[in-house]
Amino acid sequence: LDALVEAMLRLETDPRDADALNKSFRMLHSLKGSSGLMGYETVGNFAHELESRFEKYRSGAELIDRDATTVILQCI
Repeated sequence: LDALVEAMLRLETDPRDADALNKSFRMLHSLKGSSGLMGYETVGNFAHELESRFEKYRSGAELIDRDATTVILQCI
């Protein structure tokens, strides 16, 4: 989670930071899988939604904004 926070803070200053976007996507994917294994369905579902959103950010279809990073950081 610390690494995810770090990546999100980088995205606040540069929403096109490909490394931070890819890192966030991978961490959310891992969080989704780990949550499922541990039985934390709500966390897993939320991570899945974020993973889908980050796929749009990574592809360039959407640009992450400060509101999104703020909400994600609050959830972490």
